[in-house]
Amino acid sequence: MKIDKFVTTNKITMECVSHHENPNMPDSDDMYHYKCVLKHGNRQLTTFFSMGRGLTGPPVVCDVLECLACDAAGYVNCIDFGDWCADHGYDTDSRKAEKIFNAIRIHSKKLRQFLGEELYETLLWEMDI
Repeated sequence: MKIDKFVTTNKITMECVSHHENPNMPDSDDMYHYKCVLKHGNRQLTTFFSMGRGLTGPPVVCDVLECLACDAAGYVNCIDFGDWCADHGYDTDSRKAEKIFNAIRIHSKKLRQFLGEELYETLLWEMDI
């Protein structure tokens, strides 16, 4: 299934507002930042999303959900922080890597709560991303 069909079928919507920074991405001054609220039924998930200066206009729900899904899949596939670092090219002695890992861990859990177990598994493992 394509991500846009997943979004439409499950009635996932999103509102974004421009934001001055992304607290999960230090050293990202050369990007556009947004605070996004995804909605699914009576559930909401608030996240920050950043895009390079070459991209114009705010992100769309498919872009944000796809990014969250890729991060979550990368987290779920790893045994621990060291394994995640090895898979993603980070040094295990890096505080920056640890901060990114912890942000992804938190967002992965929030994404699972937002979608529910079945949709979360579908998004991570059955989508054409």
